[in-house]
Amino acid sequence: MADASESAENKIPQLEAMVGKDVEMKKQLETDVKNHEADREAAKTSIAEAHALGEKEATVATASGDLKTNIAALAKAIPAIEEGMGSGFL
Repeated sequence: MADASESAENKIPQLEAMVGKDVEMKKQLETDVKNHEADREAAKTSIAEAHALGEKEATVATASGDLKTNIAALAKAIPAIEEGMGSGFL
């Protein structure tokens, strides 16, 4: 019984050291989780901004296409109008 008691007494510092390491590891993991959550929120914000930018680009592309179509139509219409008016207008 004395041997068992002495063996248990010798294990106490080892177990305390293990508990201390586990506590430190838990604190580190909690810090890591907080950092990863912040990174996740930043990534969500970046994704939302990218989607918004993509929508703006699509709107600009649509407007640009409309303007190019209108310019092309005017480029055809102006000479036709000038021909129709002839020199009588001047």
